[in-house]
Amino acid sequence: MTSSKETRRPVEADCHLPESPQCVWEALASPDRIAKWLLPLARDGAGTADFALDGSGCGLAARIECTVLESDPPRFLRLSWLERSADGERASEVMFHLDLTAAGGTHLRVVHALPATRTPRAAANCNSINMSARAA
Repeated sequence: MTSSKETRRPVEADCHLPESPQCVWEALASPDRIAKWLLPLARDGAGTADFALDGSGCGLAARIECTVLESDPPRFLRLSWLERSADGERASEVMFHLDLTAAGGTHLRVVHALPATRTPRAAANCNSINMSARAA
């Protein structure tokens, strides 16, 4: 039997944003706003998920279904991340941690917990925001 530490390998990215945690939270918690900075929404709807993204433009699955698993506004959001493609399904989780900085901005940490057997093709996003990433 394997422990969860052996079955998951998180990829983490940190950045500091000048906007308040509430402002960053609003960008994280609204699917329409997520589509502006993360990935476009899937054209065929969300199905049973809270929302679905189209990752085909950056090497991810054509359909990524996301469901909110845990929410503590404006500090923490945990999503299931289910990639569906012709190759099958790959499930993982993405967590967003938001902390107020001394300057009134936000320290944002994104943790993408991937199955140990999966080699990441890309992190949870594929935009060019300057974030320092490290694999744990």
